[in-house]
Amino acid sequence: MERRGGRPGQPEPERWEDKVSMFNQVSDGFFAAAGTRLLAGRDFGPGDVPGGPPVVIVNEAFAAKFLPGEPPLGRTLELEVGPGPRKAVTVVGVVATAKYRNLREAAEPTLYLAHSQAGEPAWSVSYILQVDGPPMALLPSLAGAVAEVDPRIAFRASLVEEVVDRSLARERLLALLSSFFGGLALLLALVGLYGLMAYNVARRRNEIGIRLALGAARGRVVGMIVAEVGRLVLGGLVLGMAGALACGHLVRTFLYGLTPADTGTLAIATGLVLVVTLAAGAVPAWRAARMDPAVALREEWTARGGAACSPARARPPPRSCWGCASSQASAADSSWKICVRLTSSA
Repeated sequence: MERRGGRPGQPEPERWEDKVSMFNQVSDGFFAAAGTRLLAGRDFGPGDVPGGPPVVIVNEAFAAKFLPGEPPLGRTLELEVGPGPRKAVTVVGVVATAKYRNLREAAEPTLYLAHSQAGEPAWSVSYILQVDGPPMALLPSLAGAVAEVDPRIAFRASLVEEVVDRSLARERLLALLSSFFGGLALLLALVGLYGLMAYNVARRRNEIGIRLALGAARGRVVGMIVAEVGRLVLGGLVLGMAGALACGHLVRTFLYGLTPADTGTLAIATGLVLVVTLAAGAVPAWRAARMDPAVALREEWTARGGAACSPARARPPPRSCWGCASSQASAADSSWKICVRLTSSA
């Protein structure tokens, strides 16, 4: 059942949605117990009795929709319930807008009636209690008090925290699953990037050894490997960000308090991916910087058909082997080629 509100003499809105407001019957002290701020006017009081002037309290959304640009206090509204006659009421207070049914819905215009002025008893009544100490310890006493009034009354109690948790169960399940699969994807990316860079360093072992033999700083070698990791990561982040922005609307209904393009969330996710992936690429870079140039060149010479030196073997005639490698001094220099002559006489 809904109530339609408007001012006397005001033209009737054409659309049905423009004249509908949610309503609730509350007692004095309800807003203080529920934590809803009273912004203007007064709360219901002992003077609001049956037969007295009908009064109501509205929320900010109601005032913005039905009384735009006007002070709501003292305004007279006409309420209509079903086929019955309209009822004129006076606005005596304005409260902050609060959720009416669940946390996912948008804030709706709401009108609060004085429970003390209700003409007929409600079929269902909810009480909000603020207690000192464990609230569940009062349940036996509350159930006994209700049973003394009428044993046929159904009594059910729950904490406000439990009600909020139940209303957010779907969002929390989605957050848990998203965190699990997101962490799994990050782990796979970490392992894959580490394996790729480790293979790349092993493949370029001869080149890195030559760079170190010619006097390249180990920090420069580390920077070279990390720069390659950074290029891969930045490319992946650009593609991932574009995909997230393009497909974010598909999960809009599962988000609470966030938008699919939330800047803070995207920034945190981007920073986490950067830190983890750069850490994965730093390990192969550190190993490359600790490489012994002589060992790297000897392994390359042996792989090309040269004989390793061994004191236990007979001395063969001296022979030479030429090993060449191409490299680039820097991004601004042209490519150069160096040939190393290895001579074995032992």
